[in-house]
This record gives sequence, structure tokens and C-alpha cells, in this order.
Amino acid sequence: MNELRQDVLTGRWVVVSPHRSGRPNEFPLPGVAPDRPITCPFCPGREHLTTPEITAAGRPDGAPENSPGWRLRAFPNKFPALDGAPNDDPATGGLFPRRPGSGRHEVIVCTPRHEATLADLTVPDLAELLGLVRDRTAALNAEAPGLFVLPFMNAGPEAGATLSHPHLQILALPEVPESVRAKQERLAAHRVRTGGCLACDLVAAECADGSRVIASNEHWAAIAPWASRFPFEAGFWPRGHRSRLTAAPDAELEALAAVLKTVLEAQRRRHGDHSFNLVVVTGQEALDSLPGAAHNGFHWHLELTPRLVRLAGFETGSGFFINPVPPESAAAALRG
Repeated sequence: MNELRQDVLTGRWVVVSPHRSGRPNEFPLPGVAPDRPITCPFCPGREHLTTPEITAAGRPDGAPENSPGWRLRAFPNKFPALDGAPNDDPATGGLFPRRPGSGRHEVIVCTPRHEATLADLTVPDLAELLGLVRDRTAALNAEAPGLFVLPFMNAGPEAGATLSHPHLQILALPEVPESVRAKQERLAAHRVRTGGCLACDLVAAECADGSRVIASNEHWAAIAPWASRFPFEAGFWPRGHRSRLTAAPDAELEALAAVLKTVLEAQRRRHGDHSFNLVVVTGQEALDSLPGAAHNGFHWHLELTPRLVRLAGFETGSGFFINPVPPESAAAALRG
């Protein structure tokens, strides 16, 4: 059974999910042959290898569910890290706090093409994908408003992927992640001090300076963060205040898709096909209900992290990061 356990010394929550070890793994350790050939469960014609789909896009009218012909496909994760009805009961256990591992875990297959990468998708493809992420996030927010919904993508073995077929995941968590909670607290404190949005002020300053801007258009800016943790890290920020992915109209997602496509192609030109993580961090009820938070006070965004270096003892022991590539140099290289 899945559960959450908390370290009382740090306050950090950990998901303990034993059956996740049963997932198929297309990427064995170096020098170790796979136990058996991997038959990709995400390819067209193998829909029976996944759980029954929630929704799909692209099939002709009247085509049966769980059949080929789709462009995008969403279904519950067959090996969920979290599952079960939301549980608001407080953690129990004294020095060993635990909570039921309730939540949701879904998969979105990004394309029927097994060998494609996210950079191969067209701008309309990416916009449609972002629209489905928006719609599934909204549905999960409505089903369980107390859960924190986190869409993300692991691409490549160094990023944690076990299957190479491009896919996103969406996890609905019973706890707001500490990193997101910290952002919300800083946004709230800045709003109290200035009456404005810290993220809006930061994006405006970055766009005025320009040295860390990778790509931009009227609605979006892709920025190498001032304090980038990793080489060639990028954040994608709305240029006006936008709290929630779920409120984004199609036109804004199309504008985001254009900037995302530019950056993905630039990263591939620079690094080849490489592992990366893409995370969507969005405002929602679970954030708005935190102490001191303003309704719609969050500023939603995407975080793209190429996995070009590995974490070592210093990073894991200190929480600090050593970045060998200044973000100004990374942005200039990606701009070409």
C-alpha cells in the first residue's frame, strides 16, 4: 500500500510506493542486458496494455475507445505512486509520521510516434498537448480540490524515465511540495510589502535586461534563471499575471507552445537528444488555502531542467548547487 512518511528532522515528506518497482524498464543499468524485450505499452495497437483511457484526441468520430488512430491519449497510471480517495486526516505516528498515500496518478502519451522527442512535435502538436494537460489538471482539481496537482515529464533515463515513448504524468498529491510552498510564501510576502506580484516584477526585469532571456513573444518569456541550479535550465513565464494553467485560453497555450518549441530545438542543437525534466507549477485551491496566500496570487510557470550533470555529495549534503555554466552564457548559447 502506498503511503507518505515524514522526516521529523527536516519536515520532508516521502512517498513510499513498493509496487512501483514492478514497472517495465526500457533502460537497464550500463552493461546489464534487459530481462526481456520491452514491448512498448504506449504505441498504437497496444492500448490493451494500459489501463482503460480517460480521454483521447485524434480518432475519427465513432471510433471505439482504447483503439488506434489517436494523437494524444490519457489514462490512469498502471503503477500509481498515489491512489485512493483523498484523506484529510492528520498524520499519525509521533516520531514516525505517516499518511495514507491517497491521490491520483495519470499518464498522457504525447504522440503515437515511439521514436519522437518533444522537440519533434510541431507547435500545434505542443499546443494540443498543453491543452490536454490543462483539461486534466482542471478535472483533477474539481474531483479532489484539496489535492495539489503536478504535471511533469521525465524524458530519458537520467531524468527518471523507464519508457522512451514520449509521455507526461500528472500526480495529485495530498501535500503541497515544500518548494512550491516556499514560492507561495515569498509571493505572499512580496504582495504584502509592495502590493504587486514578485514573479511579474521579476519577469519584467529579466525582459528589460535581456541577458538571460532565451526566447520570448507577446505572451511568454523563456528565461535562464538568475540562480540556475543546473546548466541550461529554463523557466517559462507568462508576461502578464496569470495564476492558473486551468484558466489559460487556447491562444495563450499556442503562444507558450511556440516559445517551448524554440527552446526545445535550441537545447537539442546544443546537446543532442538528452534527458530532461519538464514540470508545470500552477496555482490551485490547495495553494490558495495556505496561510497568508492571496486568491489567485500564484504565478504559474514551467520549469525545464536538462540532465547534463549529476548531483553529488555536496548537493545532497548541503542543498546548495554548483552550476558550471553561468545562465547568461547558457541563454546566449541557446539564442545562437
